[in-house]
Amino acid sequence: MSVAHTLPPVGGQRSFLGKLVRARELGLVVLIVALVALTSISQPGFLFSDGGWRELLRQPTILILISLGEAIVIITRNIDLSVGSVLCLSTYTAGTLFANVPGIPIVLVILIGIALGAVLGLVNGLLVAFLRVPSLVITLGTLYAYRGIAILWIGPHFIRSSWLPAQYRSFGTLQFFGIPVLLLVVLVVVLLIGWFMTSRRSGRDLYALGSNPEAATLFGLGERRLTLAAFVTSGALAGLGGLVYLAIFATGDAQVGTGYELQAVAAAVVGGVAIVGGSGTIWGVALGGFFLATISNALPVLGVPSLWQQAIVGILIVGAILLDRILFITRTRRAKRRGVRHERHHRRHRDGRRGLGRRREGRRLVPDARPAALAPPPAAHRGGHHRRHRAAADRRDHDRAVLRAAVHVPDDDPELGADPAHAPAGDADHHHRRHRPVGGQHPRVLERDLRPDVPGGRALPLAGIVSVVAGGLVGALNGVLVTFVGLPSLAVTIGTLALFRGIAVGLLGTTAITKFPIDVTSFVGSPLFTGAPIPIITVAVVVLAIAFAVLLHFTPFGRGVFAIGLSPETAAFSGVRVNRTRLTLFILSGLVASATGVYYTLQYSNAIGTNGLGLELQVVTAIVLGGVSIWGGRGTLLGAIAGGVLIAALNKTLQLAGVGSDTISVVTGAALIFSVVVASVAGFISRRRRAKASVITAGA
Repeated sequence: MSVAHTLPPVGGQRSFLGKLVRARELGLVVLIVALVALTSISQPGFLFSDGGWRELLRQPTILILISLGEAIVIITRNIDLSVGSVLCLSTYTAGTLFANVPGIPIVLVILIGIALGAVLGLVNGLLVAFLRVPSLVITLGTLYAYRGIAILWIGPHFIRSSWLPAQYRSFGTLQFFGIPVLLLVVLVVVLLIGWFMTSRRSGRDLYALGSNPEAATLFGLGERRLTLAAFVTSGALAGLGGLVYLAIFATGDAQVGTGYELQAVAAAVVGGVAIVGGSGTIWGVALGGFFLATISNALPVLGVPSLWQQAIVGILIVGAILLDRILFITRTRRAKRRGVRHERHHRRHRDGRRGLGRRREGRRLVPDARPAALAPPPAAHRGGHHRRHRAAADRRDHDRAVLRAAVHVPDDDPELGADPAHAPAGDADHHHRRHRPVGGQHPRVLERDLRPDVPGGRALPLAGIVSVVAGGLVGALNGVLVTFVGLPSLAVTIGTLALFRGIAVGLLGTTAITKFPIDVTSFVGSPLFTGAPIPIITVAVVVLAIAFAVLLHFTPFGRGVFAIGLSPETAAFSGVRVNRTRLTLFILSGLVASATGVYYTLQYSNAIGTNGLGLELQVVTAIVLGGVSIWGGRGTLLGAIAGGVLIAALNKTLQLAGVGSDTISVVTGAALIFSVVVASVAGFISRRRRAKASVITAGA
């Protein structure tokens, strides 16, 4: 019996049709066609009017451009939240040049707008690449800093169409065989970037960096160089998007580009780019941007208020990330099954070459007896298994000892003393799902008075309780998605930020609710005792801070929180219930945020969908200023409170000095960046000192 020396493929080669059916891009094309068809049936003018077809093709060009840059940054395992502000600055810069420099060449203005975006992206890249700070923090600061600069510069003014040359204005409406020229330009950009990302080594290096930054650095790919290139490209494309915006609308003010950052992230993840980096296609991103822009145009036609658009964007972000997770789990299981089948096939092939497989007797295959000389001794097999088991047990003991020494846990601690290897079989918290422990803040759940016209406000306490419970449920939703589904907290909180803010704006609209019982609103700000200068809310905050400080610094639960921040894997091996702890923290965050929203509403007698807008920037700035490590595992509650008091005092001082809220946003963003820079430099100096001390100790 002859045996071939090559192994045939186990699963077979996937056909082109199979790849096409499984592609994310095909699903997006089907969704776009279905959405356009449904909207056109409802309102034929959406597609078949004089300008309907042109607007359908022209409007998505802006979002596609900035989504391409956002996708490149996300592929490198980063994120850029400043693209909307960069687009605004580029738009007004181009309009100002046309107004103040008559006769300036259009090509020169385009190059200046793109260069401005590239410079602003370079600032982001330098801070992220050289300070080793999460891009979320840096770009959150530059988002408000760039936007504040735009507001201070532009003020109440706006670009007039008369400032723009006639050739530039006509470029926004120019067509080639009925297709807008702007769309053709964007398609050329998409093709160039897609070719670069798939066919050039530098493009593939971006994927390698996002897939495994440590391995890419060891391979010598140049992490800083690639990170800088990604952010510069994102800024340049955002600058080009601002020029396209100016060509289409021939106007612009300080609010241009607001909200584009979340739409760009949504377009990228809907298009198939993994939020954790390392995968995705440029073609999918372009289709994702086209899909979102089509939704924005179709919603008013279908009778859906535009106020719900942000909520829909949030749903798409969370849904796309959840779909990616499901597909990842499916692919992993399928790969394991293929690997098992391949291993079995290889074993049969190997044993057949040795004459140890099966032999044919008539129409039956019967197993051959294995020669004793080729069979491993049972004792040796048992000895190797025993040695491997002992080595694994020694590693677990070592990890627990390191964790106890790091967080000062006594040996008889009831929470961290249990060996996860002997945990009850039904305890699912010991099965740790690996994901990056990036912290995030929950969007505030605003309280709306259910019946403000009831005498005495009998429904108001019920509304407050409902709001706080809703906050806890929102936190639980975030916690479940992060803890048990295994989604990155960064991606989840960005999606739910857009979702919950959109729900608040959709429910409350643009009209503020100001009818609240006077006795309730006055009680919130009343002093603790008659004539005492301390308000009741201050006492409540102090009591809550003391309770949280005790919980965080003097209980096994708190020590487990720090342990998870330092190393989730080590904490899990040491008996910390990682999943349960994280879920609890998300629920507590939602409860506190919603309770704060209730207080804010009653204090100012104002309930509107924009309450708390920008608060995430101030919260992140406060905790970083307070010494809490953005990577987790270090910091004190007292420091975080001190940072919050400092930010509040700074805001109050600027308000008393007559400084507007726009300038306050600039100052807050600058304070966040400054605090991150100081913390990064201090950490670098500390590491250098420890390295020198270790060298001196080793030499002695």
